[in-house]
Amino acid sequence: MAGYTDRITREIALRYGAHLAFTEMVSAEGLVRGGRRSRLMTARAAGESLLAVQLFGRDAEVLGRAAAAAAEAGADLVDLNAGCPVAKVVRKGAGAAMMRDPDLIARSVKAMRQAGRPVTVKIRVGWDEGEPNWPEVAAAAEEAGAAALAFHPRTREQAYGGRADWSLIARLVESVSIPVIGSGDLEDPESVGRMVDETGCAAVMIARGAVGNPWIFSRTLGMAVGGAVPPPPDAGDRCAAALAHLEGAADLYGPEAASRLIKKHLNGYIRGWESAVRLRRLLMSAESVEAMRELLQAGSPPSR
Repeated sequence: MAGYTDRITREIALRYGAHLAFTEMVSAEGLVRGGRRSRLMTARAAGESLLAVQLFGRDAEVLGRAAAAAAEAGADLVDLNAGCPVAKVVRKGAGAAMMRDPDLIARSVKAMRQAGRPVTVKIRVGWDEGEPNWPEVAAAAEEAGAAALAFHPRTREQAYGGRADWSLIARLVESVSIPVIGSGDLEDPESVGRMVDETGCAAVMIARGAVGNPWIFSRTLGMAVGGAVPPPPDAGDRCAAALAHLEGAADLYGPEAASRLIKKHLNGYIRGWESAVRLRRLLMSAESVEAMRELLQAGSPPSR
């Protein structure tokens, strides 16, 4: 997810049991130009045995060159994001805007495969309810050589509103011969289990449900192995994990930038106990890494 799955977040997700963690969306044009930020976004995280670089763009030739650059940087697979609904992305003809041009997706997959790495494609239902062309897009991507399809069954118009229509994932599983990765409304181990049971998807992609909640991976694996869902983390576990994330971000970005970038993650970590609301409010108003560190080390502060 753009702005979220940096090296530190991926490292934490993998530590808690995720099998694969995609990078943030990386601009194909930025990577081809050798931009410093794009290069940093494609750097391998600690413990990342498989580096999956997610690209966005609107030009098949540029996407192909970007895939080659990602492979040269060590990527084990590359992903074409044809599902991002964010306005500034689709205005450029990238992300979910690509759903309106299945041929462009096919040409992009073919160009990206020249890098010699597996290419996955992330898609949605379509642009809006009037253009539910996911079957055509999926067929085009598969024919072009995509190794797998990640399907978020909402339209671009829906963005993240309403409910994802999991029945469409089941239909996609039946219509293609390549693995389908289900996505959408996965908030806890139970919802992951239901999606797999209801759709037959080969894997699941957890996005918003993992923000400040890396335990969703370990608890889901625990459920899969033992049949019962392990208990959720307590306040101490949450504060300790949030502190580790804070320290990692400070090392990666520097204290000043980290104090701004980390808050969206901390907001997810700090929840679920009586005084969490107060602690979250203090963290959101803190202006330095040091202030956040002190709050997290103290754990849940006493009420005044």
